[in-house]
Order: sequence, then structure tokens, then C-alpha cells
Amino acid sequence: MATNDSARLILALIFLCHADRQFSFAEAKFKKNGGQVELDNETCCTLGCIYLHPQGRLSKLLEVQPHDASDAVNRAMMLLESENEYLQGLFPRVHGRVDGYLLLEVLRAISEFPTEANGLATVFEAFLHRFIRSEGQTAGCVCLPDELTRLMFHLVKPQVGMRVYDPCAAFGDTLLAAVRYVAGNDLPDGQPLLFGEERNAEAHAVCVMRMLINGVGPTRILPGNALTSPRHLVDGRLATFDRVVSYPPFSLSPWHHGEADGDPFGRFNYGIPPKSSGDYAFIQHILASTSPQGMAAVLVTHGALFRGGSAGRIRQAIVESDFVEAVIGLPAGLLYGTSIPVAILVLNRNKPKGRTEKVLFVDAGRDFVKQNRHNSLCADDVAKVVTTFEAFSDVEGYARVVDLDEIRNNAFNLNIQRYADSSPLAALLTEYSQYEKFAFKELSTEINSISGNDVFQDKPNAVYVPVAHAKRATSSLEQIEGHHRSFYQIVLGEKALSEYVAQFLRSSIGRHSLSALAQGSSIKRISKSDLSECMIAVPSPSVQRQIISTHHKLDTLKHAIGRIDAELSLNPTMQTTFYTQVDDMLEAINKLSDADHVRRIVREGESNTVEFKEVFTREVKDKESSERRDKREEQPFHTEALKTIVAFLNSDGGHLLIGVRDGKKAGGESLIVGVDEEIRKFRKNSIDEFLLHFTHLLRDRIGGEYVPFIEYRLYDVEGRNIFVVKCGSSNRACYLDAREFWIRTGPASCRLQGPEVQAYIAHQFSATTWQ
Repeated sequence: MATNDSARLILALIFLCHADRQFSFAEAKFKKNGGQVELDNETCCTLGCIYLHPQGRLSKLLEVQPHDASDAVNRAMMLLESENEYLQGLFPRVHGRVDGYLLLEVLRAISEFPTEANGLATVFEAFLHRFIRSEGQTAGCVCLPDELTRLMFHLVKPQVGMRVYDPCAAFGDTLLAAVRYVAGNDLPDGQPLLFGEERNAEAHAVCVMRMLINGVGPTRILPGNALTSPRHLVDGRLATFDRVVSYPPFSLSPWHHGEADGDPFGRFNYGIPPKSSGDYAFIQHILASTSPQGMAAVLVTHGALFRGGSAGRIRQAIVESDFVEAVIGLPAGLLYGTSIPVAILVLNRNKPKGRTEKVLFVDAGRDFVKQNRHNSLCADDVAKVVTTFEAFSDVEGYARVVDLDEIRNNAFNLNIQRYADSSPLAALLTEYSQYEKFAFKELSTEINSISGNDVFQDKPNAVYVPVAHAKRATSSLEQIEGHHRSFYQIVLGEKALSEYVAQFLRSSIGRHSLSALAQGSSIKRISKSDLSECMIAVPSPSVQRQIISTHHKLDTLKHAIGRIDAELSLNPTMQTTFYTQVDDMLEAINKLSDADHVRRIVREGESNTVEFKEVFTREVKDKESSERRDKREEQPFHTEALKTIVAFLNSDGGHLLIGVRDGKKAGGESLIVGVDEEIRKFRKNSIDEFLLHFTHLLRDRIGGEYVPFIEYRLYDVEGRNIFVVKCGSSNRACYLDAREFWIRTGPASCRLQGPEVQAYIAHQFSATTWQ
């Protein structure tokens, strides 16, 4: 079974055991109080438990023989659905070659968890977190971190008995957070009333099970697409709710744009959003679903705050209606499966006195703690945002209350950095008051784009900005990488010098600014209207010239180092000693960057602990359409990399670098080729999809128990992404596809067979780790 299928099945088994346990408790209590008949469905509803048919009880399941286990579990799931109408269609079926012994062992292990404090709910939550959140996403839905949902509800503060709604409920993170907020804030006994919709059947099933196993109720979470066929209606009109908290799909495309005109529920009175992005379709649905006294908190990308066109006109109408109470910028890397920065849009249909005609902007983008591959908000970070929102006042370098007139003067642009900015750039501007911030539309006389094989006309003081952000900005028409159609030409006025602007856009701050503008579900591109809103810091012309001069001096210094390098190459022994000593010293004082580490490994070449692979998927020069490729054709290329990983695990560990040529074959060319092209061709230009694909291969072909010994990430080296897999030495024998045993012998991987394997394992591992 696939990972997601297995996870859903185990979640369903946990729920089945929970339902059986609750039924047993209710049955014992019922008989203790004088009940003389067997519990039926109606009585179970009264007692607050789920009715179980006698043939679907856990005790019956644990009595079956292993070869009958799959059929017995399927029968129990069907009985659970048929006897309880509100559970119909929720449970998966056991398909494929599922080991009956293993299935029964899993059931028995689940049934033995402690009964106190609803132990199975804890198990359910832990399993959901481990096997679904760790994959980034499943069933087309993404889980939200607990601290983020906690923050959203501390902003809108639901009360007992309030109606809380999420039109994109996914796995129920927001709805469960509403209950936890009420329970944890000394409110009267009771719960909010929960409503939701979820278009993905698998996620909907997990959401409903999750609510029931956590004792949450009453709920009305229905399957359905909130944009095309909303399910929560009153007399044919949209139902409204006291609080709406949601994480809609970012920049959804397509989003049923053609059905919006003449919407029977009157949701798009502010305008129909662009076909390429459904952000404001969801926001308008949320506003239409919020009661006249209600509030909403919506998670959005930064692009939704300043995009022009129809999205800009809708944003203008919402701001003019005075529904926007706060815009709160959050750190990048908070969400599972994506690293893009996000913001919370707080909407209020009934702003309190003192907040009308005003919007609070909060820049919390630099407040986080690093946890493994994700960033996280700690309790202090959440409290700081909440305290600032409640005070609704300025905090230097962090928050600012802005009148609507100022927002009107900025063409209803809600870009947080226009009003509150805690970035390093903002600190620089605070220290050097002569540095001002401008949008490109304020600096330029024209912004041009071309199509096909046309080329730009060379114009003075022009800078060329990449459309897809993968390339580098330049002030020279001759230095454009690839087709001119992949760039915008910005002709600058007198305030900015093109060489300075190009250098700024190549900096980490500039690259971050451009990446925040990119949108799209597969290939992320920057639109011309978004680029016109991009903010950059522009000092006086004299300071710009000084900065340009400094860069020229740095380039001269680099060339000088290059000449020294060439001289040292006359003596290879001294060269190796020199570089190693210098790198070790730099590393010791934390000045050796990640890219420098990778360059050092590349320079030293392949060895017992280092191997290079030019590609991971297959030869990227192949012109055949990736959609038509048979997945089996990819396997040999995957296998070569996986063999190396297994060999490192079985030996002394090592580094596998994918996107690097073998130095013996490279001649005078750069060893660094990168994996960007194969990510574009075979993974829809999605780094997240590339990493997720690699994760699945590790788990499926090597085994999840070895993942703790493996670290991997992409490094930007020379403007290209290199995929680096760092393997530790395993404490147990590792096999590829459970049958091939590989080790490292010098700069190569070697397969051992038969007695050689046993002899090696006996030497490398203790007997207890491999028998």
C-alpha cells in the first residue's frame, strides 16, 4: 500500500478501537443503571457513543485468523458506516497484499493503549502528525502547525456557543483549534459550534474522525466545494457564522472562474478574481459567510496583498468597505511542504470604536525558532502578535496603525513593508535615514516585456529582471542568460542607477523580494504588475556610486585571488594544503558558507565518502515529453543514487552530490551543473515535489527506519541548485529493495552477496543489530 493509504487505514483502525472502547464504557454504564436490553443506535446517540454491530466489535476482529483479517476489517468498517448514517463513506478498505499477521498485530497494539485521558485520541493526533504532516501534504491538503492555528484564534477569540466555520476544513486543524482555544481560556463550560466543508473526500473523512475521537461536538462538516456548491445554506442563501478561520489553497488555478458570473449566492459583488488565482474568490466567500457582527482570519500569500488587475480592484473595494482590521506578516517556512512566507488577513464586519478607518500592519516575519527543516512560532512570538493586535498601536520596527487615507494614496496596496518593516533592510534604513524605499513603478519610466525570439532594444540606465526568478538580474543587455523573453526590461529614471539596482536584486534581500512576488502552481513567475510594486532601497546617487565602486573592488579582489589560485596550481601539494587549512580556519570561525562547504567537497573530488551524480531522474537532454515517460524508465537513475546512499549507510557515511559532474569527465567545463533543469522538466518546476519524491523513494526502497541517518537539502552554488544527501553510518545493516547489500570501497560502491554479506555485517555491526 502507498504511504498515504497505509496512514488512512491506521487512522481508521485507531478510530475503530476508540469507538469500540467508548461503546463498552457506555454499555457498562447503561447496564449498571438498570438497562435490561442491548444498546441500539438511538440509545447510543443519547449516551454520546457510536453504535457498533456485534459482528463489528474489536473482540470479534481479534479472534479471526490472519488470512481472514483483511475481510474482517473491511466488514467491520462497512458495518460501522451502515449502522451510523453520519459515518457513511468515511472509512478506507483494505486492498492489496496486506499481511494479515501485521494487521492483527497493529489492531492488538492499538487496543492495548491506556484508557485514561482518552489515550487513543493522543495516538490519533501523534500518528496524524508523524505520517501526514511529515510528508508535507497528503490527499491534496496541507496540515497547519498548532502554533499558527492557535495564533489565528487568539486574534478572533471565539466564545462558547459561537458558530465557527472553515470552508476549506482539510484535516480539521482550524476547527479543532477553536475548541482548544475555548477550553484553554477559562471560558464557561461548553464548545463552539463547528461547521466546515472539504472538497477532498479522504481529508474530509480524516477530519470527521478527528473531531469524533477528540470528543468535539456538535459539528457539521460536510463534503463539498465551497466555491462551486456551498453546503451550508439557509433558505437557499449562504449561512453566516460568528467566526470564520481558514487556510484556502494559495493562488488556486483553475478555480471555476467561468461559474462566478451570476453567482446565485451573490458572493462576487466586489468583482470576479482573475482566472489564474482564486485567492479573492475564497476571501469573498469568507466575507459573505461572516455574520454582520462577525470576524474572520484568513491565511494568504503576500502576493494577495498587492497584486493589481481585478484582484487589486476587489482588494480596494474590501478596504473601502472598512472590513480589513489587520494584516500580519509571518515568517517563511512555517507551513508543512512549502517555504513561502504568509500573512494573516484579519477581517471584521463590525470594527470596534477607535479602529474604524484604520488598519494595523504587523511585521512578525523575523520572529521564529528553527526546528529541523521548518520554522516555528514559539509562545512568546504568538503572545507578541496577540498583544500588539489587542493594543492596536504602533511598535517601532514591528507594527503600525495606518489610516485608510494613506492606503488610498498607495493605491490600496497592503504590502506590509510599505507600512511596517522589521527586515535587515528596514534596520539599515533606520540607521541611514538617507536610504528611501521606492516601488519600481515610482523609479521607472517604462517596464517592458517581449515574446518569442524578439530582443530588447538597448536603452540607457536599464536593468533586466528575470520573469521566473531562477536567473540573475543584470544591468547589461549582453549578460542576459538565455532568451530575452525570460526577462523584464525596467528603464529607470534619475533616482536609481541600473548597476546599483542590479546589484541590489542579486543580493539576498533583493532575491527574497523577487521570490515573494512569484506565483503559480507549477512554474512560479513574476507578473509585470507585481514587479511594478516591488520595493527596493535607494540611497542618494553618490552613495549608489560608492556601492557600485565597492562591488568593482570586490570583483578585482576576486580576480586577484584567481591569479593566486592559478599560481598555486603549479604545486598541487601546496594547493591542497593551502585550501584545506584556509577552509578549516574559516569554518572554525563560522565564516565558511554552505555554498563554500559544497564547493570544497566538489574541489576535493570523489572519495570513499564522496560521490557525484550529474542527474537524479534521467538524462535531462532527452526531449521526450515527461508526461509520456514510463515511470519504469526513471528507476535506473534513481537506483544509482540509492545504491550510493545504502553503501554510505553500511560503511562510514558520506556525501552524495547530485548535479555535479565527475571531474575526470568534465574537461574545462564547470563541474557544477545543478538539478534545476530536471526539476523543471520532471517535477513541474516544484522543489517541494522534487523533495517529496525523494522522501518517498527513501521510505519505499530503503526503509523509513534509516531516514534518521540521512539529511538532504538543495544548495545554491554558482546560481544552480545542487542536491546534497548527507548520510551517517547506520547502526544496522541496510538493504536496497530489501535484497541488495552495498558498501563503499574507495570512490565506488560495491555489492556484496552470499557469505560476503554475513562476514561484513559480523564485522561492521553487532550481532544484535542484524540478526
